[in-house]
Amino acid sequence: MTIGFAIMIIVSYNLFLYLFSIVLNYRKELLIMEAVCVAMSIGMAVGLVLGSYFGFIFHDDLFLSTLVSIGLGGSLGLVLGLPCSLPASIDGFLSGVMGGMMGAMLGAMLPLDDWSMMLKILFLLQTGLMILMIVYLTKKYIPASSLTPHSFKKLLLFSFVLFVGIAAAIFPTNLTIQQNDHNDPKHEQHP
Repeated sequence: MTIGFAIMIIVSYNLFLYLFSIVLNYRKELLIMEAVCVAMSIGMAVGLVLGSYFGFIFHDDLFLSTLVSIGLGGSLGLVLGLPCSLPASIDGFLSGVMGGMMGAMLGAMLPLDDWSMMLKILFLLQTGLMILMIVYLTKKYIPASSLTPHSFKKLLLFSFVLFVGIAAAIFPTNLTIQQNDHNDPKHEQHP
């Protein structure tokens, strides 16, 4: 396992726990629609990433990868919606199931050369979504006395730096742009 994948696992775990703690602490104040939105989006994103990962790990066994992905994605969506309401937990579960199923199919169909980059892209989308949910819930539910406009700007800046830092850590830095050589005889124009 590379350092990029270790970073992905640690960041996902910590962001999920932090988001779950916000949902747990403010479950009585959360509107049902907000709880449903959080559970569905995070269930879908996590299910998609886990599904892609297990689709690659169990590349030859689509049934097993789909089963594991559906179970984990659905469970995480259910857990995130459970403290708030029954509709949030049902929607979180179903979105996690759908994300796990789609991710397993994607992981099984991708060529081995493209799998790593796709997983990193999906992880970056999942991380951005989790950070966005954390910022939204923090802005709306943290008491105004403890969250000044200055501290909220710091939170936004920290979130942006965290997102860019994660992107820089998991994507290769030695990308080169290929230039066409117009003097190459293979690229001569035909009359």
